[in-house]
Amino acid sequence: MKSRDRQDNFYSSQPKRTFSQIVFYLLLTVICLSAQAPLYAANLASDSSQGTAKALPPSSSTPTGGQGKAFFFGKDLLIDHDLVFHGQQATQSIDFSWPRNWLPRAGGTLYLHLSHSPGLIPQLSYISVELNGTSLKTLRLDASNEAGTDVAVSINPALLKDYNSIALKVGQHYQEDCEDPYSAILWTQVGRESRFVFNYAQAPLALNLQNWPFPIVDLRTLGKSEVAFALPQSTSLETARAIAEVSSAIGAHASYRPLDVTTDTRAVAPLIAVGTAQESSLVALLEEKLPPDLNWQAGGGNLPQDTGLLALVPSPFHPNLACLIVSGNSSKGVLKAAQALASQELNPILGGQAALVQKVSVKNVQPLSAPNTKGLMPSSKNFSLRDLGYNTTTVHGVSAETLVVDANTLPGIKVFGQSQKLRVVFGYSAQVNPDLSAFEIKLNKVSLRSYALSQTAGEEHHEDLVEIPNQLLGTHNRFEFIFHLYPKRIGKCEPLIDKPLWGTLYDTTKFEIDREYLNGLPDLSLLEYQGYPFCQDKSGDQTSVVLPSQTNPATLGGLLKLSSLMGQWTGRSWSNVYFDKSLPEDVRAKSNLIVLDPARQNAFVQSLSTVLTLNNSEKLEKIFVSKNGNELTVSEREHNGFLEEVLSPWASGKLVLLCQANSIESFNLAINSIFDPALRHELRGSLASVSPELIIKGVQATPLSSASTISPWRQVMLFISENPWIAALLIFLAIFILTANLRKWLASRKSP
Repeated sequence: MKSRDRQDNFYSSQPKRTFSQIVFYLLLTVICLSAQAPLYAANLASDSSQGTAKALPPSSSTPTGGQGKAFFFGKDLLIDHDLVFHGQQATQSIDFSWPRNWLPRAGGTLYLHLSHSPGLIPQLSYISVELNGTSLKTLRLDASNEAGTDVAVSINPALLKDYNSIALKVGQHYQEDCEDPYSAILWTQVGRESRFVFNYAQAPLALNLQNWPFPIVDLRTLGKSEVAFALPQSTSLETARAIAEVSSAIGAHASYRPLDVTTDTRAVAPLIAVGTAQESSLVALLEEKLPPDLNWQAGGGNLPQDTGLLALVPSPFHPNLACLIVSGNSSKGVLKAAQALASQELNPILGGQAALVQKVSVKNVQPLSAPNTKGLMPSSKNFSLRDLGYNTTTVHGVSAETLVVDANTLPGIKVFGQSQKLRVVFGYSAQVNPDLSAFEIKLNKVSLRSYALSQTAGEEHHEDLVEIPNQLLGTHNRFEFIFHLYPKRIGKCEPLIDKPLWGTLYDTTKFEIDREYLNGLPDLSLLEYQGYPFCQDKSGDQTSVVLPSQTNPATLGGLLKLSSLMGQWTGRSWSNVYFDKSLPEDVRAKSNLIVLDPARQNAFVQSLSTVLTLNNSEKLEKIFVSKNGNELTVSEREHNGFLEEVLSPWASGKLVLLCQANSIESFNLAINSIFDPALRHELRGSLASVSPELIIKGVQATPLSSASTISPWRQVMLFISENPWIAALLIFLAIFILTANLRKWLASRKSP
């Protein structure tokens, strides 16, 4: 009754409207709605394209124009941790590029997956979002976004540039007066599930070879790059090498960026057609779209027989995407065109939409890009942060971001000496409190050293030596450099002024890690480490692929994926491909070999019959039962893909990797277990079976053999350091024997 009384009082208190006033307001409303109708329609279209926060377009979908595509902080922007903000004020930035062929449109949205302390006061706590220095939105931190909530921030397309930065700034308070500015209550988290949803249209195709690798691969792309290859049904050795050359060049340019190469020509992706017009009907069809002034004729016309052809045309399947033709009037011309494309010094003839290649130099081939080695220790004993791929970095404020440095290495690491060294170089501002501020160094969550930032005038450049205990070093090493910065005036009732506080870690910080490697081979799990040992030599010259003489789409598809990986792992183009019946003896005697056998047709496999488990079905069954305790059923033998790694019988220290199956479908399973990082992580042993359900069984079918870079003397020292009691016993026995012999000798000298 009270509620109804209040409503009655409210309505009775309002002034009475005359009929003419009501009509006037109705007409005014209709006019306003009519004017706003296009805007409402646009907003509805935008909402329908980007969906709700719970049901967004999949990140793999590519719009033809004006639609939304989602990019997640984790898997697409490669941010490997949640963003956590501590203290009364904190800021973190996210950098991203804008693809070259995208035209931004209205309706783009940033969805922040937000959670925060329930103790924050909503009226005083907030998170603000800035794009390239311009404020987009400020959100109150209240109960509505406390526990894992998606909050939407509209993006002004006019603010987007080639390279962009989103700044997230938080203000956090749990008490209105005299709060502890360092309280654990003050925290906010932005999860890796956060994402951008961008609306864009495709820019007109830029068909110019001088922009290579664009428009086939955009080095400013967001998320995974996908490239579709149209391959011949069967081909010559030169064309197979051209496929490897182009695919590895694509991988080298992509470098650390996620990349997928596919033979599905209908995929919504840029297209590459490789082969002569006689080998590929698609190439023959596309040659009709070449510029008339090129004077190209199918088969070459009056041109030399080894002339190559490179051209960019609209894709016949997706006209808004580009198609690259790598062809020639013979298979030698196709290879020449591929070599020109993979050359670091692009010849001026490659300008324009199409070019004829009649001469190309393949001497002194330079890397197309730095291989994906960020966070990997270089081969030298001494290296710097810069060598690991990290730059000089400055952090600010009480809640300064922890600087994380990965220093990973090959498996089987063995370190020498009592400890290793880190010569750290850092600086800090004059405004820090010398009694409370510190600089801390951790390795794998264990503190190594803490420095008091005690100079009242600060230090621009401080250098000191830190001991690294050997037992803390392994294959995966994560260093954390933490500046604990506090202002000189500090207290619950003091205003927090931390803007002038800064700390800098210099990229001249050096490591001295004396190490060697001792591994057991063959071991498929080592492929996870940049394709070890097949890409241990970054030139790629020590690894070759052996194809059956009668190639088919499965064989070429496997070559395509392997060569793109070789490019990413080495940073170079690569084309060491041979047919099984014509593999040169010198290649066999010095190379790691990857043998593709999609339908048990590779004649080269027969020469390995004495060392392969896969060639003996009875032995295969016994191995799986004894090692795994699981029977390998007839169905699994027929429908699974297989990988087997064996020591090369021709080259000491080299391996042979066999990819084998009974069908194209199961062969693709074996290839994808190498190509897909998630599946590659599951590989174990020397022999692996990959089921259609992507279940991987691995066993050690052959005994491990030591693969070591350690000298004999160092092996003795390593044995002593790892087995001190045995070493002490051997030394005691040696002394005992020497003493006994010495006594006998002295006794013999005294006797007449």
